[in-house]
Amino acid sequence: MITTSVKKLVDDIMQKLGLSTNERNETLKKLNLHLKDATVAREFVRKEGHKVLTNLIESSKLDSCVTVYILQSIIQLMDHNILSWEFVEAAFVNKVTGYVNSNVSDAQLLQHSLSILEALLGTSKAHYVERGVTIPNLASKVQSKTNDPKVHLNTISLINALFLRADEKQRTAIVPTISTRNIRNLIAVNIIRDGLNIGSEMLHQLYILQTLCLSTLAEKKNAMLCPQDPEVLDKIRELRAIAFEVEYGMTDTIRQHSLTREYRKLGFNNDVNPACELQNPPGKLALDCMCYFARNHTDRYRKFIFENSKGSDRDCPFGSTGIELTRLLCDILQIGEPLQEQGGTFYPMFLGSDSPFFEMFSICIQAVNKTWKEMHATTADISKVFQIVREQVIRTLVKEEEVRSFDTFRSELQRLSYNEINNLLQQERQLKEESGSNSKQILQLREMLAPELLELVQQQRIGYLVRGTRFTKYVRGQRLKDKFWFIRLSPSHKVFHYGDCDDKTIPSLEELKNKVPVMEIKDVLIGKDCPHVKDIKSKKMTHPYVFSMVLDTPEPSTLDFVAPDEQTYEYWLDGINALLGRPLVSKEAKNDLDMLLAMEVKLQTLELEGIEIPEELPVLPPEPETYEFYFQ
Repeated sequence: MITTSVKKLVDDIMQKLGLSTNERNETLKKLNLHLKDATVAREFVRKEGHKVLTNLIESSKLDSCVTVYILQSIIQLMDHNILSWEFVEAAFVNKVTGYVNSNVSDAQLLQHSLSILEALLGTSKAHYVERGVTIPNLASKVQSKTNDPKVHLNTISLINALFLRADEKQRTAIVPTISTRNIRNLIAVNIIRDGLNIGSEMLHQLYILQTLCLSTLAEKKNAMLCPQDPEVLDKIRELRAIAFEVEYGMTDTIRQHSLTREYRKLGFNNDVNPACELQNPPGKLALDCMCYFARNHTDRYRKFIFENSKGSDRDCPFGSTGIELTRLLCDILQIGEPLQEQGGTFYPMFLGSDSPFFEMFSICIQAVNKTWKEMHATTADISKVFQIVREQVIRTLVKEEEVRSFDTFRSELQRLSYNEINNLLQQERQLKEESGSNSKQILQLREMLAPELLELVQQQRIGYLVRGTRFTKYVRGQRLKDKFWFIRLSPSHKVFHYGDCDDKTIPSLEELKNKVPVMEIKDVLIGKDCPHVKDIKSKKMTHPYVFSMVLDTPEPSTLDFVAPDEQTYEYWLDGINALLGRPLVSKEAKNDLDMLLAMEVKLQTLELEGIEIPEELPVLPPEPETYEFYFQ
């Protein structure tokens, strides 16, 4: 079949772009399809077609649909990684920010404009973007007439990109803006809704936004506190004033005695200057948490102090437990830790308050008091109490579908009593002990059962490959936003099928046009040996779950993967090794085999319930001199 050469095709496109409006618009309409071909894109750039497109945006007053075609073509062109965004001029940036700031109803125009502005934040034109758009204005796009999920995604993604570029001082100023009731409600009503049909990319962007907001607390978390700081002393006096009725007209001696007594009731070990107890991290943040609880939940704060003012060793000390709880919550929420490249947990309940960390502290400190009473703890048991509290908080947060507000978080946390947690921990411990039996007889039984169960694990891993997995696309070690590909093994276990996809639907085998026969897989590379991460300049590899299939083809080639999590990474390596007849060496495979062995051993030893199995095998008696005997 005879087709038009790439050079002639591009020449025709360039010629038509300079013609009358109708012909030009028809050409622009089809341009995006042509530019999907990398060869056409390179020739188009060589002819400086990219500058023609940006000039059209800068100098012409275009219909929104024509503008969409142009922006779409520019994005398609840049996806080939042929040239840098540095070629655009300030006029183009200002025009695109104008589209975002105007009250447009075209979803695609907004979507592409937001995407381009995010890309420009990584260039020298970033200051035009920062100057041209504001976070409140961006947030308004979440409730725009379009109500388009891709507009929502690109809006949150651009807010995150602006946040990431900001320094500590700017971030601290951004958080109150994002935390306003209006913006929180916009996200909750227009994006979260009932929690259904939220794509993985949107959840990841919401996790990033949540983590960036919480990260502004890292400075206070790690800061040393000066015990003589007037602001610190005022906050401690405020804690005392809210908890107790301060009497005036007392003598200095009586006042000092009263202060000492009240500081002890507040749960501080240092009853002269409690600030000394707070000087080490995270004392500064803990003091803010305690003051928030006292100001915003005054009745509950006073009840806490009153219940623990008996002077008994069994009183739950508010000051000491407040510091420990702050440390615990910072650890669970990973405040100050680097962002995860994929995944991450977003907690919708955090949209219910302009101070979510402090609100969470206020709920958890009451749970600490409750658990303390249930354990009949003393001050010497504070570490044991917080081991239980850690379990309570983590197990409550895991219920993402149920815990969607601070009220439900409070209810679920209260439901997990000390006895409940203790029973769960005992059951888990017992199961672990049972599966870890080390008697020689059990070990021999495990050896006998292992080959059959290992084959079962191999079948499960191959079945996992048959179901297929969605992976995020990477180019030169950089993650492409909202770009995915899917790969699955054929039911015959002979061919891998793969191709592009979106972040929600699972393509069928027929929709995946590319194929790799299993017999062509020569080897599997992992970690820094993979070709797609070798060129990363950073010494610290940010993609821990990378692997490549080395294909036995005339031209050396690989199929490269970046797994979203450790389980996917190990399942795929196990599945490929099973297909190649190699041993399964992953931690997941070992855990699964151990679990199956434990269950099978348990089933086969049910009749021995209550019978003590000796550690050593019984000694066989010596053989008789002759076998000339019989039983009567």
